[in-house]
Amino acid sequence: MPETAISDPSNTIAFGEKITESHHFYVDMLMGLGNDIMEVEYSRHFRFNPGDPTTGGSNFAMADGSVRFLEYGMALAPLNLWAVTDEWRTNTISNP
Repeated sequence: MPETAISDPSNTIAFGEKITESHHFYVDMLMGLGNDIMEVEYSRHFRFNPGDPTTGGSNFAMADGSVRFLEYGMALAPLNLWAVTDEWRTNTISNP
């Protein structure tokens, strides 16, 4: 994909932390419930309660080359940062 196809590279995820059990190598938002929901670890670090997967956050490499720590759920809402086009960035998907 050419860089020019990404309208907002500083807010578009290129790489993220996947769940340990995942065998996937890329994100396919249209596969099942979406790999962006089912295969990505959104709370790998800093869990305040180890039994609660909705705390903490994970590291993500953005399309502009920067790396960012995003708190749980911030990669999917209010914008889906995995999406490349504005049409797919806005969503009504609830956090995993």
